[in-house]
Amino acid sequence: MPPTHQVASGPAEIEKFWAALFASGVTGHKLEMIDAGGDDKIVFGTAKWSATGKDKDGKPAPFSGLAMHVFERQADGSLKLRLQTFN
Repeated sequence: MPPTHQVASGPAEIEKFWAALFASGVTGHKLEMIDAGGDDKIVFGTAKWSATGKDKDGKPAPFSGLAMHVFERQADGSLKLRLQTFN
């Protein structure tokens, strides 16, 4: 993560992080898949992300970066996000 962000761990911290982004006016979040793979226990994906935020004057401004997601298969077959990082 960029040095301007603290690591968020656990449901409450992650919810707080995303809520703050949405409250600040971030909209239009998109992911464009680069690669994906895994096995019966771990699934991963990398993507280009983009969103629209606000510049220092409060005007809409696009921003983007790269993201990686790692999912862990649960006993019921569902996937749980284990790690997400982006720049």
